[in-house]
Amino acid sequence: MRSKSCLVCLVSLAIATLFGNGTATATESVKPSHYASTFNRTLFPSTFIFGVGSSAYQAEGARNVDGRGPCIWDTFTEQHPEKIWDHSTGDVGADFYHGYKAHQKGQIGITLPTHYFLPKSQSVADEGAASRALDFFFGWYAHPVTYGDYPESMKSLVGARLAKFTKAESEGLRKSIDFLGVNYYTTYYAENAAPVSTNRTFYTDILATLTTEKNGEAIGTPTDLDWLFVYPKGIHYLMVYIRDKYKNPNIYITENGVAKARDDSIAVDEALKDGIRIRYLIGHLHFLLQSIKEGVNVKGYYAWSFSDSFEWDAGYTVRFGQIYVDYKNNMKRYLKFSCFWLKNFLLN
Repeated sequence: MRSKSCLVCLVSLAIATLFGNGTATATESVKPSHYASTFNRTLFPSTFIFGVGSSAYQAEGARNVDGRGPCIWDTFTEQHPEKIWDHSTGDVGADFYHGYKAHQKGQIGITLPTHYFLPKSQSVADEGAASRALDFFFGWYAHPVTYGDYPESMKSLVGARLAKFTKAESEGLRKSIDFLGVNYYTTYYAENAAPVSTNRTFYTDILATLTTEKNGEAIGTPTDLDWLFVYPKGIHYLMVYIRDKYKNPNIYITENGVAKARDDSIAVDEALKDGIRIRYLIGHLHFLLQSIKEGVNVKGYYAWSFSDSFEWDAGYTVRFGQIYVDYKNNMKRYLKFSCFWLKNFLLN
């Protein structure tokens, strides 16, 4: 669990001087003209933690500093630049490393990225497809740390290709976490699919076709990423699912957010106006609050992300951050409208 001082640091991000090769304060950013709302953090439990997230490779940079060795993504981006949309690497990221000095004591947990899955129709077959998709995407890891073994659907469909746990491994895994981190962005439809006998993969083993539309209509509001549709209710469905199937663990939402495409032709002042991100956060927090009221042990929420950074195969072509990073002007930072909204939400 993060310390109070760390939480205060996160809460204060909208008014603090931000580190970097170039710096910017809140007063140097364009502020939204109004952002009053009766929906604010006082509706959540007083012990509930809010924050924003980042990841090491995406944000830290410092590729050859202090003895840091290469990670998988260093090797991948250097050997296969054609796989990255803009042929970039995370060597610099958001240069977080050179500004990070805090120390933190914590609990042990695991963070699982997952979508939620709805049956494409009301048929028993499609309901089974949605259930299997959750087993494969989420249960693959959640099941062992809760029950000491993989979901039955995985053992049945994957067979000998799925390694078995020893008795000691199973005992060590069961109840081995203090909390469960969940990364949720969107929801898909699942439709039953026939098995294949050759070239079997993770996706064919599920026996499900995953789609984002039904009867010609998208599952949610489209975004600048073709895989991410805004479907806030999915986070509520997922929380209730975890409560009922995985013994209601302490849950932290460790990633939840939306990206906009990078467009350097837009003036910085205009690029800071990220209304879609504010609407995304409000919608998901509403349904997260509903989950808490229904007994789900959600203990914290970390919006994704703290600042624009290197985004895996998308490189620097999309922006998830609440802080704008001017990659062409010495990494100067500017607070986006969503950052001011979060500050106002937290401070009421």
